[in-house]
Amino acid sequence: MKYKVTKYTIILLISLYLFENIIYLLFNIQIPHSRLNTQNITILSIIFPAFLHANEFHLLRNLIIFLIAMPIIEYEIGSKKTFYLFLYSAIGGLIIYSLYGTIFNLETSARGSSGASMFFMGVLLLNLSYIKIHSEIKSFTFVFMIIFAFEYLKIIFGTTMFSYGYTVLVAHLGGFTIGYIMYIIYRDYNINLKYN
Repeated sequence: MKYKVTKYTIILLISLYLFENIIYLLFNIQIPHSRLNTQNITILSIIFPAFLHANEFHLLRNLIIFLIAMPIIEYEIGSKKTFYLFLYSAIGGLIIYSLYGTIFNLETSARGSSGASMFFMGVLLLNLSYIKIHSEIKSFTFVFMIIFAFEYLKIIFGTTMFSYGYTVLVAHLGGFTIGYIMYIIYRDYNINLKYN
């Protein structure tokens, strides 16, 4: 099946969102470990929330990014590696955020696969020919700054429909960074050695 990881990821995220909301509506029960609470971090509270979303706008934005950008990577490096990149960046964003919350003693929570969506959006930007830079560090820095500016502007203008202050700034940039490092590792390089 072509682009199966893209399709299954979208189906999984929609299914979990519907399941969580149906359980809450029918039984008024919150699913355990559905949020990363920086004051009470567990392994499950980091992994499980990476597949849940705060609201329908949060879910929709991520799905649109996955639908547009994920097939590019799946075509480039295959389904298996794309799946791993999704996991690394989604969970990695929450790991970075949990470290941030622990260091600064923040009592706040996070959820969602936005770290992964920022990684895939970053790769989409890198694949646009007019911003390709012939240096891995320069390419990473360029896209990192674009995402940083995008997220910081949302904080400044208080667009709470899609963002929740510095939570997204840290989690999104963390997901992009971890995903990008793994993306570099997964890519195949043609190394030309020149001898004098």
